[in-house]
Amino acid sequence: MKKVIITLLIIIAICAVVVYCEGERPLVRYTCRVYRIDGTNGVITYTSTNKPPRPSWSRYDGWLNDFGDPTICRFTILKTDTIKKQ
Repeated sequence: MKKVIITLLIIIAICAVVVYCEGERPLVRYTCRVYRIDGTNGVITYTSTNKPPRPSWSRYDGWLNDFGDPTICRFTILKTDTIKKQ
């Protein structure tokens, strides 16, 4: 029984550290060159604490990405700027 309690306390401590460290991430503005399915490209900014994920293809929904434009099929990060610490 003691081993179970100790294991649970360790798991809770690890979760608390992860939650605390997640709040310490700065807000970052990513300037990206985006490439669209029609052959055009452009520069767009994305603001988040995490790097933008790669667009993925869905057979039913088309291109899924965090930019809010379903025609973006890939991107490259040109510049990153830290806006503020949270």
